[in-house]
Amino acid sequence: MITCNACGHQAHDLKPHFIGGRKPSCTMALDEYQKKYPDEELVSEAFRAKLAELKSKKKLNALTPKKYSIAKTFGLSMGKDSMVTGFVERTQAVPEIDPEYKFHPEATKIVLLGLQTNRPTMVHGPTGSGKSSLVEQIAARINYPVMRVNHHKDMYSYDIVGQKKIEDGTTAFEYGPAPVAMRQPMILIMDEWDATNPEVALLYQSLLERKGDGSRLGNLVLTANGGERVESDPFFRIIATSNTTGLGDDKGYYQGTEVQNIAFVSRFLLRVKLDYMDKKQEGELLKKKFASLSEEEATGFAKVASLIRKRFEAGELNVPYSVRDLINWVDLYLMIGDASKAMQFSCTSILPYTDEKIISEIVQRTFS
Repeated sequence: MITCNACGHQAHDLKPHFIGGRKPSCTMALDEYQKKYPDEELVSEAFRAKLAELKSKKKLNALTPKKYSIAKTFGLSMGKDSMVTGFVERTQAVPEIDPEYKFHPEATKIVLLGLQTNRPTMVHGPTGSGKSSLVEQIAARINYPVMRVNHHKDMYSYDIVGQKKIEDGTTAFEYGPAPVAMRQPMILIMDEWDATNPEVALLYQSLLERKGDGSRLGNLVLTANGGERVESDPFFRIIATSNTTGLGDDKGYYQGTEVQNIAFVSRFLLRVKLDYMDKKQEGELLKKKFASLSEEEATGFAKVASLIRKRFEAGELNVPYSVRDLINWVDLYLMIGDASKAMQFSCTSILPYTDEKIISEIVQRTFS
């Protein structure tokens, strides 16, 4: 630390404490101090080193914006010559492209709209419907870096913003995922955000507020790091994925989710439900993913998944059936050659008797 000759204040960076600074506590203005003490330092060596480190990191993450045609990239129409901004460079934070992935038209359009207009977006829907995968596969095709944070009820504020740690006898602040993502062109995926303790979730509230003309998201003040102010990069985006909309689980399917503060929920300016694909789409997906699967087999597997979901919605089954479950079932079937056995080993053997019986009958009728 260095000491102010005018008032004795000590800090790594003296500039904010002069009159006109962010935290004025001195009797002098900065220019007056510099005239009176021209040879005195205003920042410490430690501050200079940290600043150089941050600048270096920012330089490494400098990306070249590029406009991508929505029609050519995603096969969707969103108006004449609709474009979305991504990047030229493909960094390690960009997800890998899944060539078999099928985009849900409506949900894809809403996520693209959120990215282009800088509106925090919520994608909600049943388990295994592919909410996080949707965001990642959009990002993969336009080279948009992604940071995915899985939320749970035992998260603390420092899991999000960071905390001070002792390294080699010195105290240093270790930044959490939120400030790290904010400082660069990146999509922060708030995965299962509705499972977070509502008091902790409010940490995101300032980030979700768009500034002025909406070109940037909000800032974050790190009180644990001396009130450091972190500003959002112009290409920083937030997309939340969840099973509920943050207003509670009225059916009791998703244990561990929390009712969130309505002021927090309202800051997601775009919201879209991503449901399971229909039978035809799932059949096409299976054929694309498993080349050895016949047309008839793909149709049968997709039909079973659809029937299970209908029985679940009707309250006759206690568990849903996700796209993940379906792909795992087909994969196992191609290895052992028996649809009923594959369903048993991949799913029904852990279910209550009534659920197992209903699903087994559906499989037997379909593949008889």
